[in-house]
Amino acid sequence: MDAFEVLARLAEHGTPPEGDIALRMSVGLEDTLHRFKDETLPFISGGGAEIRFCYGPYGRGKTHFLKSIQAQARNCGFVTAYVDCRAEQAPFASLSETYRMVAARAVPPGNDDGVGVEAVIRGSLDRRGNTGSLIRAVRREDRLELGFRNLVIAYLQALVAQEKFELLKALGAFLSAMASYRFPVNDLYRMYPNLPKPLGKLSARNATLWIRSLAALPAALNYPGFVILFDETEKSHHMAKWPPRKQQQHLANIRNLVDHVATGMFSGCAFCFAVVEEFKELAETELEALAQRIERIHSEEANPRAVWTSLDELTSPAPYESGFFETLGDRVIEIAISAGMDADRADELRRHFGQLAVSASQDISVGAVRQFVKSAAALAAPLVNSSPGGPNA
Repeated sequence: MDAFEVLARLAEHGTPPEGDIALRMSVGLEDTLHRFKDETLPFISGGGAEIRFCYGPYGRGKTHFLKSIQAQARNCGFVTAYVDCRAEQAPFASLSETYRMVAARAVPPGNDDGVGVEAVIRGSLDRRGNTGSLIRAVRREDRLELGFRNLVIAYLQALVAQEKFELLKALGAFLSAMASYRFPVNDLYRMYPNLPKPLGKLSARNATLWIRSLAALPAALNYPGFVILFDETEKSHHMAKWPPRKQQQHLANIRNLVDHVATGMFSGCAFCFAVVEEFKELAETELEALAQRIERIHSEEANPRAVWTSLDELTSPAPYESGFFETLGDRVIEIAISAGMDADRADELRRHFGQLAVSASQDISVGAVRQFVKSAAALAAPLVNSSPGGPNA
């Protein structure tokens, strides 16, 4: 995506695309990203596991925060998965669905390896020259459920042996748990008698073990670890309208994840949820056990390392200061200049952005950060088009 396309996206959505653009536009998150790089990533690469919930009003910048974390993790060689929980998607409606959504969105750190658990496995072959040692490392990883582990080994062996497309398709479908794929495992054994046994398939019974296996897989494949991001902002708004039973099931599955991380069932991974503040209020009403697990003992004290953390605690300067928006405007100007805007137009934009910054800093309850970015990018785009180096020049 070139700089003008980024500018157009910002004008339409108010959020940057994934990758280094998210890092370039991060304002006030420098300390948080340094902590993430210097504390969290080494902790999970050493076999630890972490979970956190970051809350804030709609449009405050939670999606940007998640994408900045993802870019930081990818730059450090970690596998990542960003799960955008739109209104029609419910990754915690069942644990099987949780597995499917993370498996489908797992991304290896390389730029051209594709997306999904299969891409993560393919990418590992480029990181480790000795395939035999890679397979032995997978065999030794006791956090991988047996059937899942055999699927990974079979997929690696098929890649190395350059087996027929049909075998890779079948094994990949089992790994990604494609609900529409009905190929019987016994037929695979008849066609390929040397496959390791048993080959697993995702079910409601083994879903917890498969999520744990998926989270531990990157470390077994010689990546530093796995960073999994759930953008639950949209989902949190709609959950209040669900029937109580559906709400409780969703919250109970999140609670189970919190418990398993806390008791050491997960290794080599970090989970981060972006939610609205009402998420905890909903948990207190529908599933107090979850609210208790994320409740802070000293809620009045700022603690950027807490499990339940306001995005404002992680941001300095905070978005109620006009300087926050002025700096954010400068980042938009940098992108506009990269897109071909004449640098002499920057002062003109700064005057407009200064007025926007004052009004935006006075109200952060209605998506001021996102709206500021949209407005700033919309003002910059025509100046790019009219510049000698712009896309329409």
